Amino acid sequence: PSPVDPTPSPVDPTPSPVDPTPSPVNPTPVPIDPTPAPVPPTSSPTEPRRERGDSVVPYRHDCDDSPDKKFRVNNHIGYQSCVWLKAREEWQSALCQPNHPAFTTCEETCNACRDTCEDTKRRFPVDDVKDRTCLWLSLRPKIQKRVCQAGNRAWEACPETCENCPTEEDPPLRTSPLPKNEQCDDSQRERFWVNDELQAQPCVWLRARPQWREKLCAHKESAASQTCPETCGVCQDTCEDGSEKFIVEGRGKHNCLWLSLRPDVQNRHCIGEDATIRNICRETCNNCG
Repeated sequence: PSPVDPTPSPVDPTPSPVDPTPSPVNPTPVPIDPTPAPVPPTSSPTEPRRERGDSVVPYRHDCDDSPDKKFRVNNHIGYQSCVWLKAREEWQSALCQPNHPAFTTCEETCNACRDTCEDTKRRFPVDDVKDRTCLWLSLRPKIQKRVCQAGNRAWEACPETCENCPTEEDPPLRTSPLPKNEQCDDSQRERFWVNDELQAQPCVWLRARPQWREKLCAHKESAASQTCPETCGVCQDTCEDGSEKFIVEGRGKHNCLWLSLRPDVQNRHCIGEDATIRNICRETCNNCG
């Protein structure tokens, strides 16, 4: 017999999956905010070295480097003094910081304060060398004892190094009435040092230049005050020239200051039958009797 009917094909084919696996409802969200960057980096522990003239640097009468104390630099250099630091500007920026011992040991060099009395930049001769500086002198205590003497140029150029500063007990001139003194006269022969350009000058030069008197007659121990006590107001003469003007034949009207600066003219006009000039310029004409 013929074969039984063939196996029937499936009623329905296997259905495809109902739905594909759904994608996640929502993708994983990105972080709301990215991780914040670190707080601004901590500032460097060193601060710029304060320069002279900075408004935050206080003036102090006793602003000085310690002559004895030392501070540690590093393992290689070891301990050093303020004299060492003063001569090495390349080290000052690193060591002159508020958190370093050098800052309090060498207050002036590190500009922790500012002195009311400072050396100038003028140069002066020492032995065979003509252009020494106050820094050079400050680094040589043994030479200071010989060079820092009244009358030497270094004495005037380096008041701090030479300890030639006015003290609080020695105020500037003209703060009280001037004492009268019969012997209050300017020197006729001695000169005082002004600066490298003007060199040494006599009292008649200073008497004719009011703009220089305030600076050179700053205190009674200055060379100008010692040489020219009357012009600098260290004392007041009991015999003084008058303020009136007088006629000089062939030269017009002049005053006693004009006459005091011209010794050759004094010889002609302070002596003679006409007493007008010698009575007005009593001191210049030596008519104080």
